[in-house]
Amino acid sequence: MIPRCLPPLLILAFAVLPVSAQEVRGFVTEAGGEQPLQGASVVLLRGADVAYGTTTDGDGFFRFVRVAPGSWRLRVSFVGFEPREEVLELTEGAVVSLGFALSEAAEGLDEVVVEAQAASGVAAVVAGLESIRPRDLARVPVPGAAGDLAAYLGTVPGVVQPGDRGGRYSIRGGQDDQNLVLLDGVPVHAAFHLLSMFSAFSDEIVDRASLHTAGFGAEFGGRLSSSLDVRTRNGNKQALSGSVAVAPFVSGARVEGPIVPGRASFLVSGRRSLLEDITPRLFGQEMPFRFGDAFVKVHALPARGQDLSAFVLFTDDTGQLAGSSFDFRGDPITEAPTDSLDLHWDNRVAGARWSATTGRVRTEWTAGRSRFTSRFGPAGSPERTSALESTDVEARFETDRFGAEWRAGASWHSVATDWRLDDAFRDSVVTDGVSWSESAAWVESEWTIGSFAFVPGVRLYSPGKGDGLFVEPRARISGRLSALGVSHRLSVAAARVHQAITGLTDERDVGNPFTVWTRVPAGGTLPRATHLVAGWGAAFAGADVAIEAWHKAIDGLQIPVFSVFPSFTTDLQPADGRARGLDARLATENRSIARGTTLDATVSWAWSRSEYETADANRFPAPNDRRHSVSGTLIARRGELSLTLTAQYGTGLPFTPSSGFDAWILLTPDTDVATDPARVRVLYGDPNSARQPVYARFDLWLERRVDRGRTVATIRAGAMNVLSRANLFYYDLFTYRRVNQLPLVPSVGIRLEVR
Repeated sequence: MIPRCLPPLLILAFAVLPVSAQEVRGFVTEAGGEQPLQGASVVLLRGADVAYGTTTDGDGFFRFVRVAPGSWRLRVSFVGFEPREEVLELTEGAVVSLGFALSEAAEGLDEVVVEAQAASGVAAVVAGLESIRPRDLARVPVPGAAGDLAAYLGTVPGVVQPGDRGGRYSIRGGQDDQNLVLLDGVPVHAAFHLLSMFSAFSDEIVDRASLHTAGFGAEFGGRLSSSLDVRTRNGNKQALSGSVAVAPFVSGARVEGPIVPGRASFLVSGRRSLLEDITPRLFGQEMPFRFGDAFVKVHALPARGQDLSAFVLFTDDTGQLAGSSFDFRGDPITEAPTDSLDLHWDNRVAGARWSATTGRVRTEWTAGRSRFTSRFGPAGSPERTSALESTDVEARFETDRFGAEWRAGASWHSVATDWRLDDAFRDSVVTDGVSWSESAAWVESEWTIGSFAFVPGVRLYSPGKGDGLFVEPRARISGRLSALGVSHRLSVAAARVHQAITGLTDERDVGNPFTVWTRVPAGGTLPRATHLVAGWGAAFAGADVAIEAWHKAIDGLQIPVFSVFPSFTTDLQPADGRARGLDARLATENRSIARGTTLDATVSWAWSRSEYETADANRFPAPNDRRHSVSGTLIARRGELSLTLTAQYGTGLPFTPSSGFDAWILLTPDTDVATDPARVRVLYGDPNSARQPVYARFDLWLERRVDRGRTVATIRAGAMNVLSRANLFYYDLFTYRRVNQLPLVPSVGIRLEVR
């Protein structure tokens, strides 16, 4: 509900006096066809020195903010095109909008010099916000010959994955259902595949991504923990191009090209795992996994300053939790299981976006529909099914006024869920569902004060079902400060968010990712989270350091009622959560270690503590309470050859142990306790009072890249889990059956790309 007094954060947001903010922005296109040139290098020079540098996005757009007044030279360059330069005279408060149409170079592609690249990785971590580019995805190899967003996220401090399968992840104290994932503005309800190092977002389709792990801006809402905003790239509008990749884990192809040369294009990408077909059994473990995805996008330029796009995404996952079973001593179980632990889920997502820039105003409209279905149990007669679908519409506006940049928007979401539960410990089938509509409006501005940017904002959120209107203040401050000869990056962010939807999993079955989606009870307390995050970063002797401290208070959570009864429950109880942590990262790039050999290295460490407390003062660790985690990536390059070592370590996650068994009989008027057989059931102990074993994995990859202009071949060979450590994935507390994560998995993949 609306508080009696707006929080001090919101009051501060509207108390800031207008200040000047010099800005340079524009579009880079190809002369004649107005085709946006993605990845064009744009730099601002003062004298011979480069002061600012960036690259254009998928729309050919670039932007520099907080540029000092005075004389500047702006240079634009792109592979195979004549560079352009323009002299700028920036006055106090000036906002300069430019357009560059580059002509093809008359003498071909003799030499290419990339002046600068947009910051990403450690250098772009600002108070819980991390900017991700395709080149970052390529730094974390996966089985195959391409990169994937999921593998990169697994190296980000604060991101907790139960392991290398399950398709779930938690971020800084939140649960999997508290993460918002957007693809070109449309929600994707289950973005990860069954094997967690793969997602629906390969590096073949990603243009850029923004991961908000805490304190996100006013445009994001409806989830308590995080937001992942993925934008896809546009197809080639001048010529056909594409790629083919072949590997046991994931094989696929991409093709793109013009529909109307220079005006409209298409991009089609598809992947499919061959693991179950090629290597159904590997090093003593069955590999019953099949997954894939398909993405199609059409992009057009109706007029100058406008673009129109539409896409569809399909994903499909099928696996068997009990594919390789062991007893509690770790000895393999050879007999066939008497029950089925089949998992299946799929996504069907479609969306469209139209944007236009008129004068100083940029407008963007997005509409889409997303449906996610899942089932658990035999394919013909599953024990549990669940579905979630939504229709989403959003409008967004940007402009420059009164010395600041203003962004505002409004959204509407219609949500429907349904589920069916019929497991061994129920006397009847439970079928239910719920539907509702949500709406929101938001506004934020960006002010420049010296070398710091202040971004206050507010979001108004209506979850429907008569639950009223909620005010969600947001604020972010970031900038640079020079001290002791070092440029320090400082940032702090705060946010308040609410969430009406909730996903229920049976955490007592360790590792089972099946989720029932529902809504928190109407008329009660809507779950609310308050974020606070502060960060510091600096560069020392070629190494970049980033440290962040964060705190999340999550009030009014609705979690499953704990019971010793072993059936899946949708009954909810209120609880409050508290999470806090500290993350640190160290990275270096292009460090020369020998003649002709360079080294890229990134290492991160995260500490966190997450707890729940129910209304009856029962306090226990949250399911994602991983106290310590360490990850590292080491890349040695020599020419077109590279060697990559990745390592992951995480202390054990909590789980609810069993305390014994009893015999159970359903008492009805027809029950004869003397003759009717009883069913044995497990009795659970205190919630999350035990810890799973430590998770650790080392991967080693050797890659050879052969670049011959328009044709690029990449060969990748190596192995996951080179030490063949038996990490825990699933544990059945009733049968004491254990299923491990992936064993030592060798892989060879090749990708051929025509640009």
